[in-house]
Amino acid sequence: MNMLLLLFALLPHNFHGCALSPDGFHGWAVTLDTVPFDTLSIIHTSNSGFDWLRQVNPAERQFFDVTCLDSLNAWISGVTGVILGTDDGGKTWTIETDGHTKYYARIQIIDTINGFAAGGDGIFGRMVGDFWQRVFTPWWQTDFYGVSFVDTLEGWMCGRPALEAGGEASQIVHSTNGGYNWELQLEDSVYDFLDICFIDSLEGWVVGGKDTTYEARILHTTNGGVEWKVQPNITDGFYLRSVEFVDSSVGWAGGKFGTILKTTDGGESWNSQPNPADSTIFDIEFVDYYRGIAVGNRILLYTYDGGNNWYEGIVGIEEEEEDISRVFTVSPNPFIERTVISYQLSVIGKQPITDDLSPNTLNIYDLTGRLVRNLTPYTSRLTPYKVTWDGKDDHGIPVPAGLYLCVLNEGKEMLVSKIIKIR
Repeated sequence: MNMLLLLFALLPHNFHGCALSPDGFHGWAVTLDTVPFDTLSIIHTSNSGFDWLRQVNPAERQFFDVTCLDSLNAWISGVTGVILGTDDGGKTWTIETDGHTKYYARIQIIDTINGFAAGGDGIFGRMVGDFWQRVFTPWWQTDFYGVSFVDTLEGWMCGRPALEAGGEASQIVHSTNGGYNWELQLEDSVYDFLDICFIDSLEGWVVGGKDTTYEARILHTTNGGVEWKVQPNITDGFYLRSVEFVDSSVGWAGGKFGTILKTTDGGESWNSQPNPADSTIFDIEFVDYYRGIAVGNRILLYTYDGGNNWYEGIVGIEEEEEDISRVFTVSPNPFIERTVISYQLSVIGKQPITDDLSPNTLNIYDLTGRLVRNLTPYTSRLTPYKVTWDGKDDHGIPVPAGLYLCVLNEGKEMLVSKIIKIR
């Protein structure tokens, strides 16, 4: 489907949560925007974060977080404890619960009948089947911001003091029965705890910091939280809001002033990744070592190379023009070694064809507009044509992983398809 993107003005939106499905293509982002009408409170991508389209929000609420199981099933949490769900990729969203607490800041779904949410005022939410239960924890003076379960029974939450309720300390708490009961593992009156990630029942990380000095804080455990140790080797990181690990070695953290940190040694060292953001990165998600998205105040980012390069996403609304998917396709996409570009100009062109043979151009560009590869053939316009790109430039040198633009120019018609090389 050919889409014309009409851009919204300079993305003045506070994107706060994001999710990427296991296929690496489909994902969502949500905002904490206060204006209920004509905002980008829910947006969706089908191309790994390159561009985003608005979806209909049935609840006039601000949203904190979004998570998904796949390209169809996703959930959103937000202010007043509202939780929305979809099973059709976001074409329709339904309200599953509302009014539990002042907000659910993080949401995690294990499967279609088991889910968890970390809330304000010490509230924990648990999905059992089609019903969301509200659990009151002993820490009513704590706003829980992070939740991480490794199965339907064992999980952790972390949070910072609820100042309006007289809270004075941050907590990390642990449950072994699905969140019905919790035990305190660590309490801290200096640092806020804002997100948590466990990769199994023993190893996990908590991130946060000191909001008065913007100092970053990362804690690590290898025994299920019995002991938490500080990971001090942080380069250029500030007050962290999110953490994500794909295995015991490789992870990312996001925070204030555009902070994106990456580790490849389990957090023994954290190094800053340059990116276009200068505001807070509230959430970061990866599906593998290469593909990830991150969101923050006025910013949407995506990467295809593990964060070595971060690019800004485009937000807009779509106008359907003409279905060209059958006559201009790229497959496989993303690709590793080679991909096949197929097209038939006699169908694409709107003007009648008066000659059988006609020159056209088929080029590959990078995101700076630099010509990478000229694939222009000279072939009949009346028959389908296929050309293979081997992921190399005109000099035979393999191009880096990332996003490229395939541009087919047929005179009065110019068509563009995005191509992703993942290694």
